[in-house]
Amino acid sequence: MTQDAIDNPTPDPATAMSRDLSRLDGQTFDVLVVGAGVYGAWVALDAAQRGLTVALVDRADFGAATSANSQRILHGGFRYLQHADFKRMRESIRERSIVMRLMPHLVESQSFLVPTTPGGVQRKSLMRVALKMNDIVSCDRNKGLPESKHLGHGQIISKEECLAQAPGLDPDDVTGGAIFHDGQIVNSERLTLAVVQTAAAEGAVVANHVEVNKFLRDDSTRVLGVEATDKLTGQTVKIHADLTISCTGPWTANTLDAAGMRIAGETCDKPVKKPYDIFRAVVLVTRNVLNGSAVAVKGRAAYQDKHEVVGKGYRNFFVTPWHDLSLIGTYYEPYSGDPADVSISEDEVRKYVDEFNATYPTAKLGYDEVKWSYVGCLPLAEGAPPDDPQYQKHYSILEHESQNGTPGLLSILGVKWTTARDVAEKTVDRAVDVLARSVAKGKTADAPLAGGAYEDYDGFMAEASASRPDNVPEETLKHFLKHYGDAYAQLLALIAEEPGLVEPLGPTSPVTGAEIVYAAQSEMAVTLADAVFGRTTLGFFGWPGDAVLRRAAELMARSTGWDDARQNEQIESVRAVYAMRGVAYDARPVQAEPAPTSHEVPA
Repeated sequence: MTQDAIDNPTPDPATAMSRDLSRLDGQTFDVLVVGAGVYGAWVALDAAQRGLTVALVDRADFGAATSANSQRILHGGFRYLQHADFKRMRESIRERSIVMRLMPHLVESQSFLVPTTPGGVQRKSLMRVALKMNDIVSCDRNKGLPESKHLGHGQIISKEECLAQAPGLDPDDVTGGAIFHDGQIVNSERLTLAVVQTAAAEGAVVANHVEVNKFLRDDSTRVLGVEATDKLTGQTVKIHADLTISCTGPWTANTLDAAGMRIAGETCDKPVKKPYDIFRAVVLVTRNVLNGSAVAVKGRAAYQDKHEVVGKGYRNFFVTPWHDLSLIGTYYEPYSGDPADVSISEDEVRKYVDEFNATYPTAKLGYDEVKWSYVGCLPLAEGAPPDDPQYQKHYSILEHESQNGTPGLLSILGVKWTTARDVAEKTVDRAVDVLARSVAKGKTADAPLAGGAYEDYDGFMAEASASRPDNVPEETLKHFLKHYGDAYAQLLALIAEEPGLVEPLGPTSPVTGAEIVYAAQSEMAVTLADAVFGRTTLGFFGWPGDAVLRRAAELMARSTGWDDARQNEQIESVRAVYAMRGVAYDARPVQAEPAPTSHEVPA
């Protein structure tokens, strides 16, 4: 990239969004998508690319709930070998490859080590066969991928090699190890955001922090759209659409209730069956426990997956390297409350840390080394007891006109992050049939996403590194490229105009001031929490501290106009998020004092 391109970057419509609720009113959309997680985002993009008029709203931020709370893995379906479900495995392999091809800067190749055991389903002989089958079924896994993102063949390693990589494993229960490869998402929030940005560039009207209050109907039972509230201003808006698609995940029962299809149901002639119960899933973000491969650690509690053809009798959880930290999980617990209120306490985090140390004692992990916890809700498998959570294995697309006589409404019950694009395409196929429209086929498998418009990823990375401005440290540029792709030029332009924005906001995170400014100006970050958790990784490396949050709020205030009191409210909102995550943070409210004017972060 030339210096002129940095000084005068070409405006990128795919990465600039404006939040204008007046655009939601006054017209009838072909499709209204409620819920802007990864499923809703892909539905909106697919529909917009086919030429339909689309609106997309979410009660919180884009991709901030279930879609943000995961192990960050693009699964190729290796575990489906236990179910002998080769169709689902091929779907996962295909979808993993599509995402890695579209957005290679946001996905890495990650190796996974499963220790082999003296007997049982993880003995060497069976794992050797499983790896070979995985290689055969995924023989085209690298087609179209940059060479730097290729997924290697599976391999069996010796006991000594396994224990060298994972010294905390019980040597009496290890005979070696099986290594396979999958995709790891660098930043799932930004990946979902890229889909939303691309939908907006294709003409979709998108808005975060818009909560649906009720569904609009005609004199019959037909759904005509929704009445919603702007959670920032309290403004009420009516959004009309020929077809409304609910992509609200754990909130699906709440959404159907709002549509007048009560689960207990006196307001509908044919009340829908409750879609599913939910349970809580937790992944801990900790100081780095392992280097290299992610490692499967054998859980202690008995577990039986009724869909397994060959069962282990226990559940593995993984320790996965991520941004020089570790992701540890997933921990499952029964949950019956409102998904919006799902949280984890300090005592529960301490319990999980103790459980992990008991199964992997060399880690000697301390509570204060837990930086963050991803907490979300998942659909409970039908027939699974609440005290033994097992998630749904298959998605559903519900057409409510045929199910209970409510035309104008579809619902997606999604299951996996990896296959969201495919399910969204199938949903829009169904929507097109319902609307009786003649439109092109979906093209989300091939069309570039915002930030990924480069044709040659490896060449793009080499050129960007070679033209690095002198005042941008090498590690900072790598961080920009990894999280923003070709939109990194927008950050360099901000830094060229104001050099102080290149500085990290604090000592525990690589996030710079430029990223906060860019989030507020161009990425519809309208609350401090949007920027801290949804546009950057500032919130995931431990409590950043009041001074860092104050600086971030001050930078956002350039676009939002927040005064000191409003900045304090925003900082307290971020503090409230930490209070629900069970990790160490400063619980004292921020003092009402003027924001610092220096670009330096106070000590």
